Amino acid sequence: YIEDRSFRRYVEACLEETIVVYVDHLLSQ
Repeated sequence: YIEDRSFRRYVEACLEETIVVYVDHLLSQ
């Protein structure tokens, strides 16, 4: 059982990091 808040925060953190890496990759080209 995982708290909904904790899970949502975890998902948001993963998405944010993925977006940062993706944008950084685009800008470096």
